[in-house]
Amino acid sequence: MPGSGNCNVRGFDEAAYLAANPDVRDAVSRGAFRSGLDHFEKHGQFELRAGAPACENPLLYFVHVPKTAGSSVNAVLKKALPNGRDHCEALVKDPEKFKLALSTLPWLSGHVDFDLAVNLIDSLTERRVRVFACMRNPLKQIMSHYNWLIEIHAKGPDFYNAHPPVMHAISAKIRSSPLTTDAVIENLQHYPGLFSNHQCRVLFGYAKNFDLIERYEFIGREDTMERLLAMMTGTKNSRLPRTNVSRYHFDPTIFFNSRMMSFLEKYNSEDEKFYKGLPRRFGRLL
Repeated sequence: MPGSGNCNVRGFDEAAYLAANPDVRDAVSRGAFRSGLDHFEKHGQFELRAGAPACENPLLYFVHVPKTAGSSVNAVLKKALPNGRDHCEALVKDPEKFKLALSTLPWLSGHVDFDLAVNLIDSLTERRVRVFACMRNPLKQIMSHYNWLIEIHAKGPDFYNAHPPVMHAISAKIRSSPLTTDAVIENLQHYPGLFSNHQCRVLFGYAKNFDLIERYEFIGREDTMERLLAMMTGTKNSRLPRTNVSRYHFDPTIFFNSRMMSFLEKYNSEDEKFYKGLPRRFGRLL
């Protein structure tokens, strides 16, 4: 089981850390920090500084599928192991920083398709990596994901403008559409890469490489995530907080009529099938 958040202190090489970080060496000489270790514990481990020792504990890697209570999982990880990193998408684009994070941090999570992440992980670290994820009832996940495209605009211009132009265009299209079953189905058909079997796509990639399931230690559901987190973090109380919760900006019953249910049965068939099979594949381990 992972230890405390400061899992990198053992084996800390003061000389190597100061040599790799001249600004820290200068700060120590000025008396701003007692030592390189003092800086590392307060700042360096969060900044992914060069010269940091490798963590001896396994790395927890959480595949954050959008709208599956991932923000709540991150909150539990931060409390149990404070020095990890969520939203590691930017790190994945910088192999050197991603390699350092894989070596030194207790946990990472992010909206990164796992088929991409696993190839980088295999090429950049020999550290043991414990991979886990969460799935949500596919109907509720697709409802919440659709609602999120409206919510990013409702949160105000600062939040909205932090998203790329392509998401602005999708949000504008959805917000300008009538809140009817036919209009929602049309939008879902227009953006299949964003909605159709989205959970399986993040877990296994666009090619749906289901062999990757062997790399997951656990994939939980709503009813197993608290037990799963307790097992992964080694803590007794891993109750999921309610974070990033939004009200629906439409009548949710739009998604529960026979026409919509019939459409989603085919449109989201892989997510439905895999979600239903999770208790058989992972339930016995909890």
